[in-house]
Amino acid sequence: MSAKEVLDKFHEQSKYWKSIREEINKFKQWVTKIHEIGGIPQYDLKKITSTIDIWVLSLDDKKRFFNKKKFKFSYKPGRDNRSSYIESSQPSTFGTPTMIGKDGIKCIIEKPHQSVSLFEIKNSIIIIPADMAAGAITLKNCNDSIFMIHSESFLYAEELENCIIIGRTHQMRLHKSMGVYLDIQIESTLNKIIIEESTSIKFVNSRNVEIDDFNEPSKKHLNYTMVGKLVNEAEIAETQPESLPSLIKSII
Repeated sequence: MSAKEVLDKFHEQSKYWKSIREEINKFKQWVTKIHEIGGIPQYDLKKITSTIDIWVLSLDDKKRFFNKKKFKFSYKPGRDNRSSYIESSQPSTFGTPTMIGKDGIKCIIEKPHQSVSLFEIKNSIIIIPADMAAGAITLKNCNDSIFMIHSESFLYAEELENCIIIGRTHQMRLHKSMGVYLDIQIESTLNKIIIEESTSIKFVNSRNVEIDDFNEPSKKHLNYTMVGKLVNEAEIAETQPESLPSLIKSII
């Protein structure tokens, strides 16, 4: 096969992957609109968004496999992730950044994205500035980290431990987490954060957000407490990963 034929086939396959991703994005937008008018319960939303995330990861994996099969590239990291400061994120396939397994980094995502997925983040600081707010944000299986993030849609967090989350979103759900400090502004008439199977959660009381604990129908504050503001965005902006353990310990 000639070089031109290989390139033509690559471009043809790229259009195929892109069309699939566009359909997934359309479905995600539809889900968000239906949920905002009360058409999808929060519990079902969790299952749907999780499924969408799996679709995206699966699609990215398949495209990476195709690229690796057709073309040979080499990659030499410039430096160790543990000591790096990433000034801007590089979006993954078709513009949706998915960060997986990062340890000891400070990352500022300097481009607006329709959705951002952060999985298995440890000992790190992830910042999505207010003027670069993302659409949906998913945090999963993260610990000992700070997330200063802003979402124009919803924030779903699952399996977090010893984490700090500061920012704003329209809707939020916290699931299967322990030792999380939340200073979140809810920018919707619902003005509610849902937690489930979570303990030792701290909410900043000045936000005046209603907390709905699915595991405590009596509405008693058994799994969370209301506290004053213990850290602000300016402090986090100056914090480096090596200072995280002492900061998190003083707050959590």
